Amino acid sequence: EVLRLPLAERPGSLGERDVADAISEDLERLERISHRFELIGREPELEPLSLRAVVRDLERYMLARLPRLGRGVELVVDIPDGLPLVMGNKVLLIWAMENVVKNALDALAGRGGKITIYARVVVGGWVSLRIRDTGPGVDPEIRDRIFDPGVSSKSGGWGVGLALSRRIVEGVHDGRIELLEGMEGTTFQIRLPAADDDE
Repeated sequence: EVLRLPLAERPGSLGERDVADAISEDLERLERISHRFELIGREPELEPLSLRAVVRDLERYMLARLPRLGRGVELVVDIPDGLPLVMGNKVLLIWAMENVVKNALDALAGRGGKITIYARVVVGGWVSLRIRDTGPGVDPEIRDRIFDPGVSSKSGGWGVGLALSRRIVEGVHDGRIELLEGMEGTTFQIRLPAADDDE
């Protein structure tokens, strides 16, 4: 539609190169989305993964979008070296984490703030990843239903992001995702089983 417009009438006087770049970005996003749904519809293969590498990929993806999605939001990543590997599917784990980070961005919309992603080893053979924001917190009326499909504190949206994250973390990865109580802002914790050393 933009290409059909005379150059002078295009928003921001977009040239062919600008339009082509936007189409390319949209196609890449659609391919990624279709690949994700293809994976979640079957039993994906899990492999030993570095959580640090997974989160770094997520960080790169989100930093490129922060100027548009979260103006005034600072993203802080604290993933130490030496964490045990986790058994996982990289594409799906990034999707699960991205949904949580996007929820945090929505909570900080128009006010700015900070999102912190950090990971630690916890007892029992687990690796814990927490995503914390400095927003207003989750409405007490929906706290107990936050992972149910269709539940959202936003006026728009389908309320499926956190439900998908739970399916990916718990159904595919035998992990656990939870909303932590008694913390300032909102903190989600994702716990994943560490990969066995002999794998």
